[in-house]
Amino acid sequence: MTSKEVTKEEENIFTELQDVTDMERGFLGALFTVAKGDWRKAMDVAGYSKKTKISTLRERLREEIIKCARDMLILNSAKAVFSLSDVMDNPTQLGGNVKIKAATEVLDRMGMSKESAGQTIDLSKGAIFILPPKEKIEVIEGYVELSAEDENIS
Repeated sequence: MTSKEVTKEEENIFTELQDVTDMERGFLGALFTVAKGDWRKAMDVAGYSKKTKISTLRERLREEIIKCARDMLILNSAKAVFSLSDVMDNPTQLGGNVKIKAATEVLDRMGMSKESAGQTIDLSKGAIFILPPKEKIEVIEGYVELSAEDENIS
């Protein structure tokens, strides 16, 4: 499981798992690091037989896989933030749109999505709108004087 690609933080994700065998821990570690999600490759790295079915591990390790995936998202959230910052600093870089989409996906899955600007309000239960006071419009011999607010509208 030790590889130049595996950070200490990533390695800690797998050593902290409870109720898994060393072989299962090795599989999970490989799945989320050197195998990059390739189940068969991770099974080979962990030492499973070629005859072992993927579904066997999937059912046995379902909760652990979900936990590892969440932990990997947490570890990559900082990268996502810096990717967004990088595109903001250099908006003309190649692949900037892809970086933004990928970073946004990671942050959305972390629960850090932007607030919805277009939230709907249910008015069926009644609502109170507080409006600013009306200003009197003065008419002087065919001339209409507008208030400062009215002038900004046109």
